[in-house]
Amino acid sequence: MARATLSQRLFGSLPAMNEGAWINAHTGSWTWITEHASWIQNQENARSLDMPDTVYAELAAIPRDFNGPGRKRILRVAMDAGFIRVRGHGESVTFEFILPTSVVIRAAMPFMAQHFGPQTGCVLTDLTAGTSLSCSYSELLAVLEEKGADGMTDLDAPA
Repeated sequence: MARATLSQRLFGSLPAMNEGAWINAHTGSWTWITEHASWIQNQENARSLDMPDTVYAELAAIPRDFNGPGRKRILRVAMDAGFIRVRGHGESVTFEFILPTSVVIRAAMPFMAQHFGPQTGCVLTDLTAGTSLSCSYSELLAVLEEKGADGMTDLDAPA
């Protein structure tokens, strides 16, 4: 009998997530992406997530550079417009944002419910406040059951 991998033991049939995604917090729509900055700077891609033309015009004017200030500016402009940056790191997934935490939770929960097992690690990073919450998906669900999304006003560690 073959041994189960750590991923299979922790996540059941779900594989570890190494992909990236953008979530539009205003609509709840999301899509898998290749690389965040270059993907969102493509007009067709940006429109597929209902990015306003005015925001896309701002993105298009930013020079591309792989890991330089242009890339950081592209990500910031997209997040300023209400987008949540998602990146899988194997057994944990990071959500980076500048929106209120309650808004992010509401937008990200359908994505999590579709792709996460109970022990998938969730890292929520509020780039404005410089705070972060790291917990399992099941711990996050327990906190939400107790506090609700409106009770998630900051990123204190789960009780």
